[in-house]
Amino acid sequence: MTSAGMLSLTVEAKANETFGEEILENWLVAGKTTDSIENRKARFDYVRTHLPPSESFLPVRYQLLHRSAASVIEAKRFGFQHAAFVVQAFNAPTKSFDDYSAFCRAMNVPAKSNSLVTAAVDNISLSVGWADCSLATNDDVAATA
Repeated sequence: MTSAGMLSLTVEAKANETFGEEILENWLVAGKTTDSIENRKARFDYVRTHLPPSESFLPVRYQLLHRSAASVIEAKRFGFQHAAFVVQAFNAPTKSFDDYSAFCRAMNVPAKSNSLVTAAVDNISLSVGWADCSLATNDDVAATA
């Protein structure tokens, strides 16, 4: 619960890793059979209905699109007016933030570290954010026990 009401939240945690291998343009045609390719196109058509309007999501990593749409899908399912997608980055490579920036450009919002920006999907506000986090040391973990 937030001061604005209930919120559906999706978090994608990344520790020293990048997002999925493929940008949408390549992912859409990467199936090994015609049926697989058609299935991917149908899946993205569904995902796209849960994203803000865009000129093109083709240069964006599919993983980012899927995870942000999941938050909107769940908000709609529960009747919430707010959704959020946050990348929790633990020493993520610079390339990961570059990929996140391409995602934000496609959604027509600025890519900011450690803050949220908001777009609209139908009647739902979708906030997206990037949170830089340091890795916990063994002492940090032991101190929580």
